[in-house]
Amino acid sequence: MSAEPPIDEPVSVVRHDECWELQATRLIDEVSRITRARTVQHIGSTAVPGLSAKPIIDLMADVGGADRDAAAQRLTEAGFTDFGEISEGRRYLIRRSAPATNVHFIDASSSLWSDNLVFRDYLRAHPEAASAYDEAKHNASRTGRLLAYSDAKEPLVREIMNTARAWRVELKEAGFNPDQARP
Repeated sequence: MSAEPPIDEPVSVVRHDECWELQATRLIDEVSRITRARTVQHIGSTAVPGLSAKPIIDLMADVGGADRDAAAQRLTEAGFTDFGEISEGRRYLIRRSAPATNVHFIDASSSLWSDNLVFRDYLRAHPEAASAYDEAKHNASRTGRLLAYSDAKEPLVREIMNTARAWRVELKEAGFNPDQARP
């Protein structure tokens, strides 16, 4: 059973916490064990060293379509709330007990999976883009609500994503595989 997403929850952005990496590593192990996902990746701003973020660890898990319902059920038994398929190709589960966590079931062969990785990796590799994004996040957080926050930073997210996709093409042309899984 799916719940209605708390789509417009309160939002706050805090300075980067070095504990996020360790928390994410533990959560990746937990989510991998519970869901039997093929792979789990730490994404979002908490995955970018030095970047301010909402204090919520975002993970994406590649769980086969036929296994998604069972994996989601196991996560709900572990304290997650299942909001079902909130957009095409993305099932969303949250747990707000510490450490607050979002889990996104996304197929690893999808463009959404690749986009999440390249956005994260581009910000890790380009401090000037991360700094601009950090400032935009702080400014957007003044709205206090998730939907307004997302809308406020969306133009910069789109710009960074377009640049990151072009960067991915350049890396591939140079013989690197930017879509290779990294934690």
